[in-house]
This record gives sequence, C-alpha cells and structure tokens, in this order.
Amino acid sequence: MFDRIEHALVNWSPAGRRRFAVHLLVWSLLAAVVNVALYVSGVIDENDLIFVTLVLSWLAITFTGADLIATTDVREESP
Repeated sequence: MFDRIEHALVNWSPAGRRRFAVHLLVWSLLAAVVNVALYVSGVIDENDLIFVTLVLSWLAITFTGADLIATTDVREESP
C-alpha cells in the first residue's frame, strides 16, 4: 500500500505537488482559525480543540515533508 502511494506521489508533477502542498497549508491554517473560533464560542471543548489542532498539524507537516522528499534528488554521484 505504501509503495503504491509513494510511487503515485513521486510520479505526480512537481508543480501539481507544490500547488497541492500550498493549498493544504492555507486550508489547514484556515481550519485552525475556525477551530479556535469554535472553542472560544463554546461549541467545542478543550480536548476537541487539541485533537483537531494535532490532526491538522500532522496533515500539513506530513504532506509537506513527503513533497520535500519526493522532490529531493536522490541520484548517487559518480566517483
């Protein structure tokens, strides 16, 4: 399963990956603001605030890291 996901990510065009990473980061920030607004207004409690914040952070960091790895040149240099 992970090999298939890695293969799809590596074969995705760099411009498309970069665009998706930027969209993901922007939407994660927007969702975090909404999350805090819901907490301040009393709709969600502190545990939900922490959980949603962790999930959003994990999602943004994981995809951005995967994009960085996928765009890194891993070819060995000739001696």
